[in-house]
Amino acid sequence: MNIRHGGDIYKYERDLIDFSSNINPLGPPQALEKVFNSDWQQITRYPDREYRRLREMLAEKHDIEPEGVVVGNGAIELIYLVGRLLADSSAVIPEPTFSEYAHVLDINEGRIERVLRDPGKGFRLPLKSLRRKLNRTAAVFLCRPNNPAGELIPRQKLDRELPRDRLIISDESFLDFLPEDEEETLTEWLPEHDRLVVLRSATKFYALPGLRLGYALTTPELAARMRRHQITWSVNALACAAGRIIYGQKSQGDFQKRSQRWLAREQEYLRSRLEQITHFELFPGRANFLLLKIRHEQFTAKKLNERMRQRGLLIREADSFSGLDESYFRVAVKSRQANDKLIAALTSAVGESENGGEYS
Repeated sequence: MNIRHGGDIYKYERDLIDFSSNINPLGPPQALEKVFNSDWQQITRYPDREYRRLREMLAEKHDIEPEGVVVGNGAIELIYLVGRLLADSSAVIPEPTFSEYAHVLDINEGRIERVLRDPGKGFRLPLKSLRRKLNRTAAVFLCRPNNPAGELIPRQKLDRELPRDRLIISDESFLDFLPEDEEETLTEWLPEHDRLVVLRSATKFYALPGLRLGYALTTPELAARMRRHQITWSVNALACAAGRIIYGQKSQGDFQKRSQRWLAREQEYLRSRLEQITHFELFPGRANFLLLKIRHEQFTAKKLNERMRQRGLLIREADSFSGLDESYFRVAVKSRQANDKLIAALTSAVGESENGGEYS
């Protein structure tokens, strides 16, 4: 299985503006300076292997029992723990989407039922096909908003279409960026839904990919099953201290609102500028990244990325997403200055081909 991720800047010798990585350019929150000014001494002690204080804080934030919270080494560890729940079982995966869902099923001898999203319909979730597949499978992975296209199907529609006797995994790693976060999260279903796992991440929104912190919200029974497969002390003391700050601060709401205002402003700006480059088809999306398709069939995203690196930028080639070919690429939304550099570099790169350069 060909698994690639954004943010792989280490393979290149020069510093690059990394548009392949979907990280909040406003973070980390300033309040986290405390972790490295005073809390750093916690590294001389083992973390609480039960992560009690952080779990209690997250339980209060989401109004569930602490026994239903699993703290993990990023959302990725939690996806792998969910994969253990599905060993020798089956799940529906609407694709293209985050490639790790299929990977964890594969390594746990699970069966994958794929439902393809139609690019002609903006990669919207095909609910009727999904429901038919769910009749013969045990679970479904939903990425909300979906990576790589950024589509978000309303919770109300999911409530009407999804059966309650199947395991639903809702990966909400990017949902913090949207103003309707509280209206769209599936955590509201938890009191009545005993087959639900909601995944949240500090990586993207709080700009902490190097610290590794995420959490799952589910029933106490499913949480206990996930923790049985978890490596002891998988979350380090500094990550726990950071979690207690970002999820316990009242000022967290200010940071969220500021980040949401930034995304609304800069995504609209970047979208309007990209639409002016006729070489690309731009897909609708709600997240802090945008998916594009190169219209010229002989010009690949790999070739485009080579030209972007020559100009000091990195984009995400999207052909590793199941259902996408080498004409697709994804870019993150960043600061106005960085976004302007992206537009200039893309315009220059495609102009190079028009002026006699090779397409491939």
